[in-house]
Amino acid sequence: MKKLFLLAVAFVLLAGCVQTGVQPSATPSPAMRKVALNDTVRIDYTAKRASDGFVFESTIREVALKAGLREREVYEPLKFTVGAGKVIPVGLEGAVLGMSQGEFKIATVPAAEGFGVHNDSLVFVANKSDLVYGGESLHAGQWLLEQFGGANCMVLNVSNSTFTADCNHPLAGEALEFEITLVEIANASR
Repeated sequence: MKKLFLLAVAFVLLAGCVQTGVQPSATPSPAMRKVALNDTVRIDYTAKRASDGFVFESTIREVALKAGLREREVYEPLKFTVGAGKVIPVGLEGAVLGMSQGEFKIATVPAAEGFGVHNDSLVFVANKSDLVYGGESLHAGQWLLEQFGGANCMVLNVSNSTFTADCNHPLAGEALEFEITLVEIANASR
């Protein structure tokens, strides 16, 4: 009888500890949510050439200035929708899949998913007379902006009457490395 009484008291005490009508949340906390296709995210990143660590872009002012990049007015996280194909290089979109808010990751993006593979057909020899402005002061390292079908081309070398230009992106053929921090999943698709 004494055991039955103790069991009843224990039952009453335990019953008072349980809340009724409260359902567990179906939405995971932001820190637990993982990035999925069609999520809108905000990331801080630093982009480097994988071969030598040369920093060519960063959303973090201190990193950009330390790397010698030109200062800009605003440094803020990059916002994009994963899978929309609006981010160049496209490999950056895939790198954030599965990340959680606050997570840091280093991702290597192959050339094909970065700024493309180097295309030899975009390197050519042309006559200086083909240039719109003439070409009298043309020199190696100079950029020709929108001269050939709207492309920006780097002058590789110059002779008396011709020059060699490369219209590939300067990072074409390069694997890229991104240091990424997922700041926010701004608009979860789920």
